[in-house]
Amino acid sequence: MVVVEVNGYEIAPRARLTKADLAGADLSGADLERAVLIQAELSETSLTGANLHQSDIRWANLSGADVSESNLREAHLTGVNLSGSDCHGSDFTEASLHGADLRSSNFQETNLTGAYLVQTNFTGASLRGARLVDACLWQANLEETDLSEADLTGASLWRANLRGAIASEGTVWPGSFDPAAAGVVQGSDD
Repeated sequence: MVVVEVNGYEIAPRARLTKADLAGADLSGADLERAVLIQAELSETSLTGANLHQSDIRWANLSGADVSESNLREAHLTGVNLSGSDCHGSDFTEASLHGADLRSSNFQETNLTGAYLVQTNFTGASLRGARLVDACLWQANLEETDLSEADLTGASLWRANLRGAIASEGTVWPGSFDPAAAGVVQGSDD
């Protein structure tokens, strides 16, 4: 096991980093599998290519962070602040982002298969080409979100706000869902 020290904190799998201040740190490629980062300060942090599989990141601040190409499968992200962050190409399969703030974030080409996204705020975010198969988006705010080319096969959109969301011909909707009735705007595949 490789242990790296950053700002006086040991970065390693299963690390206990509750309320740790790692703002602005470079944790690219870090192995934080099953780490506990509850209420950690991670704003503007680089976590590119990091392994956060099954980590507990509840109520952490990752605003403006670079979390691209990272493994967040089955991570616990309830109440996390990822506003303005770059998460493109990351894997959030079966992650829990209940009540998360994802406003104006980049989730392009991100895998959110089976993710729990109840009451999550995606306002103004890009989900272009994202995979949301079987995701639970109950009461999620997707207002003005780019859903072009996104795959929402089997997703649950009960009481989700989709007013002004942008879709393309390549957007795949669940079952008999009517995007026009939900206020979705048809864009192009460009």
